[in-house]
Amino acid sequence: MDNEAVQTHGGLTDAERQRIGPNGWDFSTNTNPFGTSPKVRQALRSASVSHYPDPHAKALTAAIADHEGVSPGEILIGNGSTELIWALYHSLPTGAIAVIPAPTFGAYAEGAAATGHTVITVAPNGLHFDLTALLVAVEAHHPAVTFLCSPNNPTGQIVDNATITSLANAASPGLIVVDRAYREYAPLEQQRSCSGDNILTLCSLTKAYGLAGLRLGYLVGAAARLDPMRRHIPIWSVNAFAQVGGIVALSDSHWLARTVARRARAAEYLITKLEKYDFRILSAECGFVLVDVGDATIYRHALLELGFAVRDCTSFGLPHAIRISPGPLAACGRLVAALNRVRLINP
Repeated sequence: MDNEAVQTHGGLTDAERQRIGPNGWDFSTNTNPFGTSPKVRQALRSASVSHYPDPHAKALTAAIADHEGVSPGEILIGNGSTELIWALYHSLPTGAIAVIPAPTFGAYAEGAAATGHTVITVAPNGLHFDLTALLVAVEAHHPAVTFLCSPNNPTGQIVDNATITSLANAASPGLIVVDRAYREYAPLEQQRSCSGDNILTLCSLTKAYGLAGLRLGYLVGAAARLDPMRRHIPIWSVNAFAQVGGIVALSDSHWLARTVARRARAAEYLITKLEKYDFRILSAECGFVLVDVGDATIYRHALLELGFAVRDCTSFGLPHAIRISPGPLAACGRLVAALNRVRLINP
């Protein structure tokens, strides 16, 4: 099935960008709507195009390790989170079992299927993870790896550290991978990761840090757990621009805090506007605004024609829902007006 039929990942194709036009707005991804730090943009001008980057990204690894409060050996960097997920699967024995709660990021299951592993999907309780059923599945199947996205994509659900620790104890020696790609959007008291011998934390600099075009993610965990994955990361996987940009992005905490706060205010404004027009909001945790529109695919295509992109949640098993990520206030207002226009045509 083509990309327009079932959108399995956020982001727009070139054809879709042409459809929304130069003045359109992309609400389909949970990247920083205000872009990356000006300091990063300035630093990228100094990155070398003609020389190979450091194959081990030592300076970036040191910066990330300092940021996370761990040693460099407890960090594994990749060309985005997806490469790290695939490296993990390649490091597992053939036919290993992965337990994945739904609904969540599709790359967990895609990576397992592509590498010959078995996926056990745990059905949700309503919109959110059924954590009791997840624990039962872990105890019953003894998976090699269990994935948890927290805050979750597309619902924004946060899994508390006590639950993660309980799952890790039940899964041992199997791995628990906690995807914290969106942790900067969570309340401060819920951003702290928990640690353990079999817990890996998957982080991203493409979301709140606004580096989606550079592709940059990393795993944090025990060196003995990460080492088998290192040989499955190609040399020069992290290019020179990503290495320079990542170091500077981590250093500009002011930009991060200011834009995350602006995004939170934009989410509140968006919710208020949606409620004014009587749209049914299914969930709005961490600024992941899920809206029941009846037929997500119809709405997404209609909105593209009006200059707006939203996330069709069909691939998450939610064909009635779209996910809207906050943007600038004026653009949020225009989007809600466009949504109302589409609803009048498709009641």
